[in-house]
Amino acid sequence: MCNQIVIATNMIGVCEAFHMVRKASLDINTVLESISVGTAGSWSLSKFVALRMVNDDKEPGFLY
Repeated sequence: MCNQIVIATNMIGVCEAFHMVRKASLDINTVLESISVGTAGSWSLSKFVALRMVNDDKEPGFLY
């Protein structure tokens, strides 16, 4: 349960951040590269954003 709470709040942050990236017309790949190597780096960034959001993939489901 603790794991699910942490990953859910992390995903909310990732989605909000990249919604802001699109609204500000920033380059999603540049922002992703910039924050992935810092303390904000996470599985969600490297998998969800890099593989799904960058490609505008809205297919439901999890990535492994």
